[in-house]
Amino acid sequence: MRVVRSLAGVSDSISDHLNLWITFTLLIPFLLFLRQVLGPQIKTLVNRLLIAMVTLAVVAITADLFGVRWSFTFSVNSYLVLAIVGGLTATF
Repeated sequence: MRVVRSLAGVSDSISDHLNLWITFTLLIPFLLFLRQVLGPQIKTLVNRLLIAMVTLAVVAITADLFGVRWSFTFSVNSYLVLAIVGGLTATF
């Protein structure tokens, strides 16, 4: 990781912010994929989960830009990801 940062010329601070932003947006493409693959009976659930994840990502990235502590947003993201995985697992 440090080699990539040094070759790219990215500071540790910017790298940490990018890591945070990627963490919050990572689940969105997966949910978009599931929405296309799964049947219509589960599309409503996936749409609601997608709205929740996009909302969290926007709020978390905005909060990061304003200097809110990362520990809070990471814990909210962790609980939401667990709820999404648990909800999807329970429906199958």
